Amino acid sequence: MNNTTPHFGPTPRSNPESRATPPGEPNPTKTRRPVGAAASRRTPTKRTKWFAVAGLALLAAACTNSAPPDATTPAAAPPRTETQVPPEPAVLLEVPSPPMGVDEPVEPVEYEFTAVSTGDSYTCGLRSDATVACWGLNQLGQARPPEGSFVAISVGEFHSCGVRSDATVACWGLNRFGQARPPEGSFVAISVGMDHSCGLRSDATVACWGWNEDGQTDAPAGEFTAISAGGSHSCGLRSDATVACWGWNEDGQTDAPAGEFDSISAGMDHSCGVRGDATVACWGSDDYGLTDAPAGEFVAISVGRAHSCGVRSDAAIACWGSLQTSPYVPSGEFVAVSAGEYHSCGLRRDATIACWGHNYYGELDPPPQGPFVAISAGATYSCGLRRDATISCWGADHANAGVYTGNLRAPAGEFVVVFAGNFHGCGLRPDGSIACWGYDGSGRTDAPAGKFVAVSLGVSDSCALRRDGTVTCWGELHLAQAGPPAGVFTAISAGDTYACGLRRDATIGCWGYVSLLYDDPPPPGGAFTAVTVGGNFACGLRTNATVACWGSNEHGQIEAPAATFTAISSGLLHSCGLRRDATVACWGWNEHGRTDAPVGTYIAVAAGRSHSCALRSDHTVTCWGQVATDLRGDNDT
Repeated sequence: MNNTTPHFGPTPRSNPESRATPPGEPNPTKTRRPVGAAASRRTPTKRTKWFAVAGLALLAAACTNSAPPDATTPAAAPPRTETQVPPEPAVLLEVPSPPMGVDEPVEPVEYEFTAVSTGDSYTCGLRSDATVACWGLNQLGQARPPEGSFVAISVGEFHSCGVRSDATVACWGLNRFGQARPPEGSFVAISVGMDHSCGLRSDATVACWGWNEDGQTDAPAGEFTAISAGGSHSCGLRSDATVACWGWNEDGQTDAPAGEFDSISAGMDHSCGVRGDATVACWGSDDYGLTDAPAGEFVAISVGRAHSCGVRSDAAIACWGSLQTSPYVPSGEFVAVSAGEYHSCGLRRDATIACWGHNYYGELDPPPQGPFVAISAGATYSCGLRRDATISCWGADHANAGVYTGNLRAPAGEFVVVFAGNFHGCGLRPDGSIACWGYDGSGRTDAPAGKFVAVSLGVSDSCALRRDGTVTCWGELHLAQAGPPAGVFTAISAGDTYACGLRRDATIGCWGYVSLLYDDPPPPGGAFTAVTVGGNFACGLRTNATVACWGSNEHGQIEAPAATFTAISSGLLHSCGLRRDATVACWGWNEHGRTDAPVGTYIAVAAGRSHSCALRSDHTVTCWGQVATDLRGDNDT
């Protein structure tokens, strides 16, 4: 693991807090960072390599404080409801400490990709089916791409853009300076910088938009074949193969050398290009040896913040500059590379992606492959049941204080349902037996013997429904040592110290306690079809498809919207429901955007501690919230 102290480079020459912020836009503390977008005149839409760097402390508080400020006990994820059974930071930190993950390369073999672009602690890839998948930091929606088909993508600091199949540009994420508001028109290539973006139009002219303090959006006239937006400068490859740069030039980053180039990439304070003879030339700031490109022939180049990487003619990757990412450069054959802040990713010849460097927010972890038939969101990870009846889990594979628990490593074999808890998971096998994995404190993975029809995981307790309709619980608190009320149950949901079950007569019975500080309200009367328990509240789905919730309401977690639903799921302090029109609606505490469900149609939804996931109509998974895109899926063995 590389523990070398990262350097942040020269002090910004302007105070980012002095920039005017349009109404309704976030105002993160800014530093100047590179956003390397590699562009090639030979394949202008295929060789986009980007980079953007930003205040890592934007999520420092979020990553260390998962409970609200007034919480008196640690928060943890309740289990999922039975509706998942398939029918089928404004302060800059000098040196952030990685809250999770490792620095070694992650080499997923799940999806086939045609392009990859890395940014500030997040990454996006263009799949072979022309859709975009992103993973890593998602605090401002920068890793939540829109639906549709794309031909090119570019990832920046807090925003991303892509060229759609109809040649229009779509951007998502932070739009403080208009950097995510592209102009109309037809484009063939796109490049995202720190606070600005540039695109190559179909008529070979360049259009830039966003922050223009240093003239980085004042593109010169003329015809271009490639474009690359950096920190506060931009570069373009003219039709005669020469390079033109514009914008901030304090370190000579716009003083491109003479000669012909095949591709270019603009970073924070320096830029690089591949010459016609396949050698690399760099110009601008030489901190950390940024302009000391290695000898040899290259076919692609990508400039990051304090390091650069290139693909050699033999398909190997070489990196130089700051050693934050280079010690773990993977071997193998690559066709493209993209350098980020403290991580980089490469596209292999077999269409898979390999990433290396730091893994602060899951930026090394592309999402697992579908198709899935059911999902469950836990505390800092999620699990899905594949169509072949196997389980795949992704997210953070550790408990508190970095203690690894194995919560991602579901056992082999077939399952009919899966549940992700706090730091352990359980699955129900076709023969009715239960298998659990992960953290075994207080015996929470010691599932009882017997035949069961449902299972539900709490923070440190679990409950299962036997075939005769009785309930058995195990773990630390045994749900406050209180047994379930009388009756025969058809479904169960367990929370921290509280659980509820759906009786055969459609009424709800609960046991345990919601909170020691309040009188626990009884569940409402009437007939229900589903029940789900959250951190200190619960919700039920009535037979008329409306939702009723009860318990604590300090964050609006019992204020369900007036709509009709087919399924519901409660997390720590929020809930999500699947409407009858197949869209998702969420309510409750919205820190980290856990209730900001993306548009689209879905067939299942699961709410976790600080994130949520939903299963799309095409059986792929999309997630949102604090760890929404930390999708690793590294238990597929």
